[in-house]
Amino acid sequence: MTQLPRVLIIDDEESNLRSVTQLLRTNQYQTTIHLDPRMALELAIKKQPDVIITDWDMPHMTGIDLIKQLKAFEETQDIPIIMATGVNTASVHLEEALAAGAVDYIRKPFDKVELLARTRSALMLSQSHKRAIEAKNNEIIAKKKALVGTQMQLGVANDLLLKVKRLLAKREALQAEKLIDSSLRSNQKILEGFLEQFEQLEHGFFQRMQTHLKPGEELSFAEKRWLALERMEMTAKEQAIVMSVSQDYVHVVKSKIKSKFNIERQERLVNFVKRV
Repeated sequence: MTQLPRVLIIDDEESNLRSVTQLLRTNQYQTTIHLDPRMALELAIKKQPDVIITDWDMPHMTGIDLIKQLKAFEETQDIPIIMATGVNTASVHLEEALAAGAVDYIRKPFDKVELLARTRSALMLSQSHKRAIEAKNNEIIAKKKALVGTQMQLGVANDLLLKVKRLLAKREALQAEKLIDSSLRSNQKILEGFLEQFEQLEHGFFQRMQTHLKPGEELSFAEKRWLALERMEMTAKEQAIVMSVSQDYVHVVKSKIKSKFNIERQERLVNFVKRV
């Protein structure tokens, strides 16, 4: 069953709340109402409605201040807001509302057709924004999957090197040398491709990490690869699998990298990397 669009309505006059609620519910909207803009702010952050309609002149907090507060929180900054007022109706007030972050403006007393049209327009804006975010998230997920695939290729290359080690133990040096040369060339290309793809996904990441290094320290090619895996939030177990190493070795590598950044012992490397 399709969920009805959710509209949060804030007004200090109950009669306005009743009339707007009745109109919107009749036209297939799910509504939540609030007399107090302070409580409405908390509710909006928690529930994240599709559209918000707020009065301008209210006690405790004006509609302008409410909009500014909503725009300050990540959870609500992209929700379309319609400013409604029966007092501040001059063009200068319209400009002020739009400058604060409202997407539309409607005068009281409400014209039913106009209110529905403006609400529908704001809803379309909200839905368009959500589709854009979903598309971007899907793109990021696809790129991360591709990066993991590249790391799996590196794991295969590492397995090849283990075979070489066994050949050397059997003194089959010539065959081992050929395998080493082939593996190194393949591995280098895969690594370069992996880091190139990662930089496209996380543009400027390594430059930002470089600024946090202790004086005189530099990031090696291998360390960049490990930092990329951390940024992708792969667990130590997952990293060990794709790199064909033990989890103990993963922890040793992480410890060495943390020392380069002077990270506190109790702090996890992944948390530091996510903040950069």
